Amino acid sequence: MSPRICLSTDPRFATTEQRHENESALNEIIANWTANQAALSVTILLQDKGICAYPVNTVADVFTDPQLQELGTWRWRRHAEIGLLACNFSPFDLCETPGEIYNTAPLFGGDNDYVYRELIGLSEAEMDKYLKDGVIGIG
Repeated sequence: MSPRICLSTDPRFATTEQRHENESALNEIIANWTANQAALSVTILLQDKGICAYPVNTVADVFTDPQLQELGTWRWRRHAEIGLLACNFSPFDLCETPGEIYNTAPLFGGDNDYVYRELIGLSEAEMDKYLKDGVIGIG
């Protein structure tokens, strides 16, 4: 086992400038210390000492992270082609005017009838012609 190093009294790391100058040594010390420890164990140990720390999540972890779950970060919605889809909700929510994710992204051309007929006002004949000529894509 390597000798215990006290970083808070090591003159190589006394100032920000010295930490930058000795960054390789500092990284090696930290890497050796964390190598055989679980990220959550290190996190708890550091937080118990008043040090702001949190494990870096893998992509899989973000869906089970307790903080993200508590914040309601993921809203699961069904998409017509993809199926069940994780939608990322805003990291803040207003208590008096809460938000929500009501729909997933529309399918390509999914709103064509509404846009071309109701908003633009194309007739049935114009719609048919534009569809036939490929001007309007079919969703």
